[in-house]
Parts: sequence; structure tokens; C-alpha cells
Amino acid sequence: MEFARRLTTLIRKKYPKVMLFAEDSSSWQGGVTKSVAEGGLGFDYKWDMGWMYDGLYFLSLPPARRKQEYHKLTFSMWYYYNERFILSLSHDEVVGGAGTILEKIPGTDEEKFAQARAYYAYMYMHPGKKLSFMGNELGERTEWNEQREVEFSLLEQPLHRGLYDCICELQKLYCSEEVLYSREYERDNYEWLYCKEGAAPLYVFRRMTKEKSYVCALNFGDEEIKDFALALDPEEEAEEKAEEKAAAKKKKARKKEESWKSILCTGWERFGGSLPESRETLLSRERVMELNLMPYSAVIYEVEK
Repeated sequence: MEFARRLTTLIRKKYPKVMLFAEDSSSWQGGVTKSVAEGGLGFDYKWDMGWMYDGLYFLSLPPARRKQEYHKLTFSMWYYYNERFILSLSHDEVVGGAGTILEKIPGTDEEKFAQARAYYAYMYMHPGKKLSFMGNELGERTEWNEQREVEFSLLEQPLHRGLYDCICELQKLYCSEEVLYSREYERDNYEWLYCKEGAAPLYVFRRMTKEKSYVCALNFGDEEIKDFALALDPEEEAEEKAEEKAAAKKKKARKKEESWKSILCTGWERFGGSLPESRETLLSRERVMELNLMPYSAVIYEVEK
């Protein structure tokens, strides 16, 4: 520990603008990303190895098994605020027989790409800085090999081009919206709206500040989700007792209804999906929003004032 503290202190002194990353899979509680003055090791960010392992394992499962492994995609938020994490899909995940990100996913080509697009939406909307190894954005099928260049020729194929364009749009959104990057290590920047094991691997969460908020809805199943009634106050819903329902209904009536405008759908035709581009607006009723999601898709909504 003292060696690491001395190392980070000396590097910062000599190169004050450098950024330090720790690839650490331990559960040490001292604070890898806390300052040395606070008793930590002084790194800027720590790779979230759990997020990476759990997410790629989940993605490799057939849809029927994802229901049993539902919380592989929710567990990262249980410990997320312990460190300043970076979400990493690094070189290690695409070499040594591991297979590329795309080739880890089951299904036909269309299904693989659809799931990959949804997974990257999950990555970009999840709190934490992003790191993705070169070639991931192209949907490479062969593992990284230092003897060849990145396969940019894949962009001539529609599904590969669609994945690339989808990731570019996600990157633009992330970089342009402060709510997604400036306060991502603060607890009030994130809220689960739906994270329950059930009939479908459906996940819905909100990223927010006082000024603005976005909602991400994900369907990692192979069946369409139709007319799903999503409670916008999930914690209150869970705490209600039978005799309190009438009072709770009045309380909800005092809260403003919400309007969500879809700004990105991974199932759009220009990304390789089957849906025409449509920026529909959803309106809640009695603080309940009705959702429809295609198989293997993600939709990002801007919550309108």
C-alpha cells in the first residue's frame, strides 16, 4: 500500500496533468481512488471489473437463462459509490481465446448486433467513465491481433456500420449532456425505475439533475414487451399497504405527470434494426408510464419539463 501511495504521489508531483487508473479486482475498503491525504491510494479511477465480468457473462447467456441471472446487470450499482469507477471493455476481453464482444453473444447475426447495440446503450447510460478497446465499435469478429490493423473495411457492411453509427450517437449524447458525466459519482444522479426479476429481462433507470433527466429502458429478452405499466415512484409503490392506497393515490395526484420524448432507439433502421426512426412522446397517467419495447433493444428518453 505504501509503495502505491508513494508512486501516485511522485507521479502527480512530476506530471500534474496525468490521469492514473487502477486495474484492481479486490474489495479493499481503503479507497483506491481516494486521495493519499484521505488514506487512499491516490488513483483517479478504478476499473469496474465486476461490471465487466457480470455484463459480458449475462450477454453470453441464451435469453431463457437471463431471467435467472437478472441481477448480473443490477449488482454494479450496489457498490458503485465506493470508488470512482470506469466501465472498461478492454484488450483483455478480446484476446487469448475470449472471443470478440460480438462473438460472445448468442443468436443470428441480426440478433447478435441488436443485443450489442442494446448493451452499449446500457454502458453509456450507466454511471461511470467509459473505456472501450479499439475495434469494439466496429463489431469485429476476430480477436485482436497485433500483426494486423483494425478492420475498418467492416464499415462497408450494413450491420457493422449500424453498430458503429449507434455507438457514435451514444458517444455524442454522453459528451453533450452534462447530466450523464458531471455528477455521475453522486447518489442523487441515478434512480432505478424497474429492476425486478420477472417474466422478461427488462431494466429501466433514470439519470438526473435538478435541471434535466434522461430515462433508459432496456429489453434483453427475445420477446417484445407490450403495454408494460411502469410506476414512476417505485419505492413508494413498494412501501404501500392496503389501507394506505387511497392516501397514496391522493399523494400521487399532487405530483406532476411526466412527458418522455424518445431521442434514441437501438432498433432504428439506420442502426441495423427494423424500426423506422420515430421520436414519439409518452405521457404518464396517475404517475404510470406505458412502455413498449422490441426484443433486444434499448430506448433513451429525454424527460421534458
